[in-house]
Amino acid sequence: MELLVDTSVWVDHRVAMHPHILGEIALGALKNRRTVLSLLENLPRRPAPPIEKCKPSSNAAASLAGGIGYVDAHLLAATSLAPGLAIWTRDKRLMGVASDLNLLADVR
Repeated sequence: MELLVDTSVWVDHRVAMHPHILGEIALGALKNRRTVLSLLENLPRRPAPPIEKCKPSSNAAASLAGGIGYVDAHLLAATSLAPGLAIWTRDKRLMGVASDLNLLADVR
């Protein structure tokens, strides 16, 4: 199984890259910024889905996704569009929504 992980996991692991996660990392305080960003840009990538795929399609989905942010919505959409892809995160809200949608990686 390939994993799409949230920023909170990137500190410890190297896996498939989502462009918004690269953006979040790039905005952080990095030592050797150019080298780190160059290495991250060379990782396998998952595309950012169109914004239409990130919007809840029903009131139930909207309430389920309550409390997550824009990047998290993109991670959920990208994962739901790629069979065999799962999200690995330490973010409790994203973890809850991903679990409810059967998109959470089992990394115990």
